[in-house]
Amino acid sequence: MRSRSCGICCAVILLTASAVAQSERAKATGELPDILGIRPGMPIGEAFQVLKAHDPKGSIKYGQKRIDAVSTKPITHALLYSPTASTEDPEAILVDITFPPSQQLVWRVTRTLQFSTGREVPVATLVTALRQKYGQEIANKSQSLYWVFDGRGRQLTRSSGIDLVDCAQYVEIPTGLMSYISAFSGGAPSSQNIPAGVALNPTTVVANRDNCHQFVYAAAYISSSVARPDVATAITVAITDIGAGIRAGQATQAAMNNAAAAQRQQEIKKSQQQAAPTF
Repeated sequence: MRSRSCGICCAVILLTASAVAQSERAKATGELPDILGIRPGMPIGEAFQVLKAHDPKGSIKYGQKRIDAVSTKPITHALLYSPTASTEDPEAILVDITFPPSQQLVWRVTRTLQFSTGREVPVATLVTALRQKYGQEIANKSQSLYWVFDGRGRQLTRSSGIDLVDCAQYVEIPTGLMSYISAFSGGAPSSQNIPAGVALNPTTVVANRDNCHQFVYAAAYISSSVARPDVATAITVAITDIGAGIRAGQATQAAMNNAAAAQRQQEIKKSQQQAAPTF
């Protein structure tokens, strides 16, 4: 894993040099695409260890919520790495985790790199590195690149009766990861409680695209200035198993609703035991 001292430009070089070997290994083992070794389906503890290995001295914050129906303790649903926990950091990695009662697994991982003035990376260099890592994109529009994979990590360019480009472009990914640094805690318990009936991750599911949920998506968004469109000022890359996120969210929501229904029944039975007043 790359340490912070290597620098952002070094990260691009390392990605380019090792991407082919990683891509071929993933195809051979049936693994889903990854970002720095973190991929959908990875247990939360394993993802944490990968972040620590990436930068042992870096900051890891936690997104936490309370769901009384499934746990008496705050539940960690996201891990956020940055080198110093500053909104000015050049790198941030957000790992989104499913809620219980299902096993807590990664369903999305997002990485943002910001290139400071004088250290901008050519857009062509980034595109080459991305293609070596994930293969030829299925769509490339305004420096936004998209890839689609099946559940075994095999890249797809078509699927009978499904517009994969349409699917890929409507998968929501986090933007502005640096703003999460201020919002997330350093691990302190959260007092926010999720009431029954609230839809959980993914936060946005595009209507009439149920067929899209069987695939895993990669997306890269490259930013550049109007004055110099050939060099990148930032890049965000995300890998999303939207179906896994939806299924786990539905299971959590069902547990919450069942707990709320059981509590209502107890309240009804208790009220039925009350004697009528004297008239």
